[in-house]
Amino acid sequence: MNGGNASLANDWVSSRRGLDALNDWKNRCPVVQEGRFYVRETGSGGEPVLKAVGGLLTPLGQCFWNDGRIEEEEEDEDREKIPSAPRPVKGSYAPRKKSRDDRRHAGSCGGVARGSLVHREIKQFVELDRSSFLKVNKGAMHPWTGVVLKELVSRGWMPAHSEYLVYDARIRVATAIDLVCANASGKLLFVELKTGHANNFVRSSGRMRGVLSRFEDCPRSRACLQLAVSVLMALRETSLKPEDFECLVVRVDDSGVELHSVSHDFLYDNAVSAYVEMATRRLVRSEPKPKAKKIASRTVSI
Repeated sequence: MNGGNASLANDWVSSRRGLDALNDWKNRCPVVQEGRFYVRETGSGGEPVLKAVGGLLTPLGQCFWNDGRIEEEEEDEDREKIPSAPRPVKGSYAPRKKSRDDRRHAGSCGGVARGSLVHREIKQFVELDRSSFLKVNKGAMHPWTGVVLKELVSRGWMPAHSEYLVYDARIRVATAIDLVCANASGKLLFVELKTGHANNFVRSSGRMRGVLSRFEDCPRSRACLQLAVSVLMALRETSLKPEDFECLVVRVDDSGVELHSVSHDFLYDNAVSAYVEMATRRLVRSEPKPKAKKIASRTVSI
């Protein structure tokens, strides 16, 4: 367990089975993240080396993203949303009016930069104690960071891990689950955090592809699938059971927080099928191609 605020979750839960399972894999995981993902391996001379491995979004996109292509659909009513709550749950908190300190701290962040800032601050919150966190962030944090943390804690979820690394050695794909929380009974919550997307989170660009072709392709669907496959990668290495965890996509912007649950039915049915299709394509692409036979050339006189 990390030594900062995450230690609160360690002391708070009544059952440590889920946390212990995650900690066991965390101690064995060969992956490190330094901008991109690397796996620890042994070189030809026996020396430790780091070799780059792929992330999750690229193979998911190659298999399932519509990429803006809207196909002809005879029966539009057949298109489905990835199963979730009947409507997104609106969080209890909204960012307060920004102060001068907030603007100084956030700088001119926008888009990806702002999202990276929020992710970084949540990671620091998990790993650092209060005084160290405030010192690093000069006594302030981005309003979106505070809103997300308040919402989760108010619902009984204490942050335990940030950027939790998972890896599938068969297909050499690694990724990180944004946040893992635990409640008082020891149940885990896997969180995928999305920032912004105020106007397009559920805007469809058509259907997804492959085994998910009956689902709408939109940022929300992609986030749900990304989280579901990441959790399946974690389940391969742990002893977690369905009753041990929940999955939640959290979207935050200036208006507050939205919570999008990812059902176990989608996880164990559709996401498993998607995982198999993605892994199969990766394995087929990685197989060495047979070398073409060389045909000796000769001169024929006529």
